[in-house]
Amino acid sequence: MAQATIWRVHTFYISLLALTAVVITWFAGFVVYRLVKTPR
Repeated sequence: MAQATIWRVHTFYISLLALTAVVITWFAGFVVYRLVKTPR
C-alpha cells in the first residue's frame, strides 16, 4: 500500500519536473526569439 503511494508521488514529481523543464526551455527560446527579432 505504502509502496503504491510512494510510486504515485514519485510519478507526480517526475511529471512536474518535466513540465517545469519544458516551460523554462520554451521561455528561454521565446526570450531569445524576441531579442533576435527586435531591431537594434
